[in-house]
Amino acid sequence: MSRSQFEKTVTKLFSLSRDISSSLYSCNQIEGLPSPVRRYFNYALRENQPFISSVRLKHGGEFRPHPNLKWFSIKGEEYFTVENPGFCWLGKIPLATATDTYVDGKGNLKVKLLSLIKFIDARGKETDQGELYRWLAEAPWFPTALLPSERLRWEAVDDSSAKIIFSDKGLKLEGTFYFNGQGQITVFKAKRYMGKNELVNWSCYYKDYREVNCLQIPLCGEVVWNLDAGDYAYGRFKIEKIEYDLPKVFSG
Repeated sequence: MSRSQFEKTVTKLFSLSRDISSSLYSCNQIEGLPSPVRRYFNYALRENQPFISSVRLKHGGEFRPHPNLKWFSIKGEEYFTVENPGFCWLGKIPLATATDTYVDGKGNLKVKLLSLIKFIDARGKETDQGELYRWLAEAPWFPTALLPSERLRWEAVDDSSAKIIFSDKGLKLEGTFYFNGQGQITVFKAKRYMGKNELVNWSCYYKDYREVNCLQIPLCGEVVWNLDAGDYAYGRFKIEKIEYDLPKVFSG
């Protein structure tokens, strides 16, 4: 996907999702939720916090395309919508460029070597599920997206974890978020497709919480496949810039 194609896809993504920033968070919205989830929202949000409609971020970090390969530096940018869940991501490592998208219920991962040779073009129901899991795992960057709604509900597990059930466009996801005593989300665990037919345990780790726009969000994360042969960490990311509800998507 060229830069111009990527920008067209982002424009489509934003056109499909309504502005919900006029809705405001109230602590009344978390009454009855499991105790660690209430602790999280009390930590991450302030009373009358506007709901987040859209996000743009840039990140650095490291990426490892195979357990036997070394880590490569990575730079990426990503755009999210919330009312109609979706994202577009563009990442670059030496010798390769990748785009990862979930737009209107459809996922697509593309990887090109030397920005010319198509190496991966993943589509289909397994990709749709995997990309929606990515959106859900990255929602701690825009915490109002994790509030209960018609598509999202929480179930109690214990005092340090809770199950989340999330639905979109006929897809139903289930996973578990883990919380520390301060209220921070520390881990997300779920089963995600690795390839076409293999459901694999998958974990995301969060740390380095900071206040941004009156939100408490993690600036660092790591993603790991929990394989029978051992854990395979493949991505470590650090947010360098994050912006919410931009009036223009590509505004510098």
